[in-house]
Amino acid sequence: MSSISSYTDADLLLLPSPRMLTLFKGARSASNDVAVVNAFLTLYEDMSVIRLGGDLIFNYLSKAADKSRSDMELQARGIGEVIGRTLSTEEIAAGMGVFEGIDVNKDGEISREELEVKGEGMLEVFGEDFDVDDFLDKYGKRGNKKSRGVRNAFKGGRGEKGDIPGVVFQEFMKALIEAIDDSDGTVTIEEILSTWDKECAGGGPGGEAKDLCVVEGEREMERERKFTAMLEQVKMWEDAGVRSEGRSGVILRGCYAGLKNQEVVGALRIVYTDYKALRLAGDLIFKLLKVAVGRGGG
Repeated sequence: MSSISSYTDADLLLLPSPRMLTLFKGARSASNDVAVVNAFLTLYEDMSVIRLGGDLIFNYLSKAADKSRSDMELQARGIGEVIGRTLSTEEIAAGMGVFEGIDVNKDGEISREELEVKGEGMLEVFGEDFDVDDFLDKYGKRGNKKSRGVRNAFKGGRGEKGDIPGVVFQEFMKALIEAIDDSDGTVTIEEILSTWDKECAGGGPGGEAKDLCVVEGEREMERERKFTAMLEQVKMWEDAGVRSEGRSGVILRGCYAGLKNQEVVGALRIVYTDYKALRLAGDLIFKLLKVAVGRGGG
């Protein structure tokens, strides 16, 4: 599990799904908790299904993280060519956080409507007189001299679809860097991200963050309820001061530690609801813990 901890949040930005990101962050967080690691190692040694499932998930996450990291490096080089200088993956990650928050429909470009609803406050860094139309005219991918321009497109109606420029991520980063350069050091990407978080992130469509661990369908909901019930039982054991000895004690202490870590809980919730073999293993582990707790030893 040690190599999991070598990936930064910026490395993981281009993972293919939010659930995979939740899985990875949970595994990374677990790898930094001695009690959780010891519990996993005990289960890994004792249960073949944990070995097979753990290896499968580890390899799956590692390959996806390697690709995400590589894609981020390519993204950094591409943006560097556009803006004429190299950016760190952390700077790109900050810019991507703003971009993806404004890009409500996740089509890879920011439209006029999305800027008006989610991003107008961010434009303050460009100056008091800089508005949505100015931004789209300057940085929109179709906002050039050959097009009618965004102002003309909206004069007396929307005009043709191709007349309305959208801003892709590379141009968005170019805009942020130009704003920073023009500010003589008084504006940073981190400040822009903070401003957007405070003023813009909560409003408009998509303003409320979706719970990445929510599952749909009656069968999935039943798994969710069962997992939650097990968490509550483990919490009751800890609150009551229940302890166990031997290998079951190692596992129980790992459960207590993991319960306090929301990233670990989120990852385990996905593992339990999505992977049948590991769900069955989880049920068996819980039953064995109940027996060990009942007899007060391992």
